[in-house]
Amino acid sequence: MASILKVDAIESTSGVGVLQPTKPAFNAYRNAGDVASVAVIVWNQVTVNIGSCYNNSDGKFTAPVSGTYFFSWFASKSSSTGGTDFGMRLYVNGTGSPNIWSYQNGYNTSNFGQQGMSGIVALSTGDYVQIYCQHGKMYGVGNSHNNFSGYLIG
Repeated sequence: MASILKVDAIESTSGVGVLQPTKPAFNAYRNAGDVASVAVIVWNQVTVNIGSCYNNSDGKFTAPVSGTYFFSWFASKSSSTGGTDFGMRLYVNGTGSPNIWSYQNGYNTSNFGQQGMSGIVALSTGDYVQIYCQHGKMYGVGNSHNNFSGYLIG
């Protein structure tokens, strides 16, 4: 037997409109030392972790539901390396993305360089995302010159 619900208007008694259900989201940064290439970046300090999907001991964001996710990150090249290149890459389930990565060669060897990137990825439940320091050395101390965040779009 089918049911029909007819509603002319919904009124909030609290003055707040209808909200979306909570979606997984996180924001983290690293202050636990530099990261050499090629290595996963473990963003050890978490400021937001809705749904507890980001693990600050292994740097993994694990998708709790299938959907489309947005990720963004930035970091500084460590000036202590003396090198001129720096790059980071998004990995899904341990495999580097062919098109979501940043790289630049030609930084001054004694200065910091900045890299940032964002991307949209379709994930299935249980898939995980990590960011790797792909080239050079990431500066991971001091006052958090880096950040990694993401959330479910839908």
